[in-house]
Amino acid sequence: MKKILVTLVACLLLSVAAHAETLTIGGESISYRVPQGYMAGDKEPYLGMRKFLAGISPKNMQILALYVDEESHKKFMDPQGQRLENYFILSTLRPFADKSLSVKDFVEVKKGVTKAQEQLKTTLKQKINRLLGKASDGSMSIGDIDTLGVFDSSDTSLSFMAVMDQVSRAGGRREVYKQVGVSSYLLARGKLIIVNQYQILDPAKNMAEQLGAAKVHARKILAELDIKQGVPWISYLDSFLVKVLLAALVGALVGGLIGWVVKSRKKKAAA
Repeated sequence: MKKILVTLVACLLLSVAAHAETLTIGGESISYRVPQGYMAGDKEPYLGMRKFLAGISPKNMQILALYVDEESHKKFMDPQGQRLENYFILSTLRPFADKSLSVKDFVEVKKGVTKAQEQLKTTLKQKINRLLGKASDGSMSIGDIDTLGVFDSSDTSLSFMAVMDQVSRAGGRREVYKQVGVSSYLLARGKLIIVNQYQILDPAKNMAEQLGAAKVHARKILAELDIKQGVPWISYLDSFLVKVLLAALVGALVGGLIGWVVKSRKKKAAA
């Protein structure tokens, strides 16, 4: 842990102008561009954070990449930094990786996601808190969750927003952080790509304005990613099991804790 914390303070990662990258899912190569102002989380402390997320995420979730807002990174790397305020994660679902999904299949995906949202406040919240209980010392949990519903939808995409309270009890002090998460499901070359974007909200500012700005920002990031949506050919599959899609929602909640993990480690090291 000490090595991770030393690296956290020592590593200042600087990104360059937006450039092309490639995701490989089930043998398909899908190109995208890194949004301006974001850097790849491919070095410490983010490698450790990704490992933690992979360990507590559902096994059928596959994290593909992590990107951090540069300004957020600079603040986070400051010894007084608290939370990672702005970042996004690219992922997919392993059961779909070797399948070529059609637009018709994606309709089933959207139905499953919509149904899964109904369980955000109950089943999924309970599941993520059980996972956190096993992975931490009990100092982390999820409080209130409000789903704000789908705001963008097409034959090959779906985006919805949710607000989550993260409760920390480290050092005997209870702290609550409110975070907005935007989950977007994209069908690209017949593969499912999930883009989970996270931002910390300021309780002292107008909440409606912040949520509106988060929605605009999420659309901007998706546009800059420039992932070409569609299918290489028509392929029809059996209906998908909702439980597979529930993993995507659990993965989204887990991803929102990435900055929290390092904050907790920093506090322990300083103690």
